[in-house]
Amino acid sequence: QRCDDISSYERFDWAIPVIELFHLQMMLATTILRTHYGDIGVPGSLAFYASMLGRNRVTLDGPDFYATNELLQHTFDAMVIRAWGLDLGCDCVQGMLDYILQEKLEQRIDIVLDKLMELSELEQLNGTVSMNAALFIRDMLIYIELSSAIKAGDTGRIHEMLVWVTIFCQVGGTKNYAYELLRLQRGLKYTWTDQ
Repeated sequence: QRCDDISSYERFDWAIPVIELFHLQMMLATTILRTHYGDIGVPGSLAFYASMLGRNRVTLDGPDFYATNELLQHTFDAMVIRAWGLDLGCDCVQGMLDYILQEKLEQRIDIVLDKLMELSELEQLNGTVSMNAALFIRDMLIYIELSSAIKAGDTGRIHEMLVWVTIFCQVGGTKNYAYELLRLQRGLKYTWTDQ
């Protein structure tokens, strides 16, 4: 039996926190889906993209995590490539690659992200679809960072993301999660020791 194993590793004690973090990731993906789902007839909504891409398993009625995660990732990638294309004034991927190879990639990424993340820049975006895309990219950057931190087991990055995830929960209508995450943060910061 597992309880008779001699070490916490053999008893799989480490698996419980991993499952909890994965559950947090699933909840965040569902919250982003609910926030940006919209209507199937509205260009720029996740419902529109899911329909265009034939993603039938992505619905608001108990979404499939893997299908949702895939749609979120693909939509994010497409929106970032499009934002880059608009920023560079290119319509094709090859033109973007030629331009990017001549510049320092990190600087270009910072410029594009600054334009998308600054609230003052949102007003300059061309229409509701562009503004929604910028907000989706902002939300996905947090989701991707949390997912990456969980995968790497980087507790420092996970701790940094908890603030943002708590805000997502509060705004996204999952107030019980927000309350529990606030309790967790209070415990980490004020109550519990580092051990």
